[in-house]
Amino acid sequence: MASDGQDENYYYFDIRSDNEKCGGDPSVAPRLFSYQVNKKTGELKTDSMDWAEKVGKDPGAMEYNRID
Repeated sequence: MASDGQDENYYYFDIRSDNEKCGGDPSVAPRLFSYQVNKKTGELKTDSMDWAEKVGKDPGAMEYNRID
């Protein structure tokens, strides 16, 4: 499940959990991570903690990291 937004330079997409198997409240969808897409270049970044670890960044910084 995704929700979106934008500003002058970027599109933003929040990726959320929406899983019936967890048995939680079906009206709640916790945010897992977000994507940031540059409107002019199409460059894709994410604030995923897993991706930050994979590319050697601090996952606690919650910064957008480039996806190659």
